[in-house]
Amino acid sequence: MKGIRLRAELRLSKKVLPLFFRNRLMSAFKSLQGIEVYSNRLPRPFSFFLGFDGELRGDKFILEEPQARLYVSFVERDLGEQFASKLLSLKDFPIEKDLYMSVSSIKSLEIKKIDSKTTFKILSPVLIENRQDKPVLPWDDNFEQEFNWLHRRIFSMLGYEYQDVKLRFDFWKKVVVKHTLRGFRKSSGKSLMYLTGFVGRFQLEGDPQSLKLLYLRGWGNRTGEGFGFVDVL
Repeated sequence: MKGIRLRAELRLSKKVLPLFFRNRLMSAFKSLQGIEVYSNRLPRPFSFFLGFDGELRGDKFILEEPQARLYVSFVERDLGEQFASKLLSLKDFPIEKDLYMSVSSIKSLEIKKIDSKTTFKILSPVLIENRQDKPVLPWDDNFEQEFNWLHRRIFSMLGYEYQDVKLRFDFWKKVVVKHTLRGFRKSSGKSLMYLTGFVGRFQLEGDPQSLKLLYLRGWGNRTGEGFGFVDVL
């Protein structure tokens, strides 16, 4: 499990991004023929995060510059390298009317050292849900239990062994995100969903290999939809 973390420089045709930028990034990923990361219904073995300078106004983010940085982290290096080679070919992908996105460069980032005690910073909201698909937050008494149950299940489905970890937060904040997917709109008749998650800084203690899995794959549900991307401090 070597893993790989990537940073792609994105160029936009205007200083704007839609509220549902995660959805549009997923469409861009899927548009790359032969890409494997969305080819089945298993949990995604990767996470991504879009960084940009700007503020939300209505249903759009108004940017300081027509650019953004895409960070992607893969459990398996080979799959990440295949993804990177295809992503480099992305040119003038339509985000919305008169807004296009191109990838100008991609860089492989350093894989940070993971110890049995490691501090993580959450960069995109983490979604932890219990067996009834209800959100679980760090203030809940059963948070650590549900966190470990979910990740044992996810990594077992992906073919990895995960050992329970202990969590302690330095600080955290609840976040509610508007999100949408074609399948959701078709099945529910609703235009968007509201997802409850959290961001913050956490100290984790446990088996270093399990902590590395969390670092490379991301935390929680929907990491392949732009949630749960974390970094090591």
